[in-house]
Amino acid sequence: MRALRLPRQHGWVGGVCAGVAQRLGIDPIIVRGIAVVVAVLGGPAFLLYAAAWLLLPDADDRIHLERLTKGDFDPANIGIGALVVLSLLPVTQ
Repeated sequence: MRALRLPRQHGWVGGVCAGVAQRLGIDPIIVRGIAVVVAVLGGPAFLLYAAAWLLLPDADDRIHLERLTKGDFDPANIGIGALVVLSLLPVTQ
């Protein structure tokens, strides 16, 4: 995933929208708004956000999945797990 050159940035939750916005050269509020609209319309926004948070490198080039497979538990993994569980609830589908 490093080859995409789409690092997560410091943002509200995980920095995924901020990283996508920086890569596209637009304001992060626009990307966050699109994510909220997709989530409200029943799209898999929470699941995709959790996957991106897990797989994309952060500003220090660390990937949560890599660290998790090496046994290094990060508190952000709780947030990723919560998003996955939230995406499976019937209310968000």
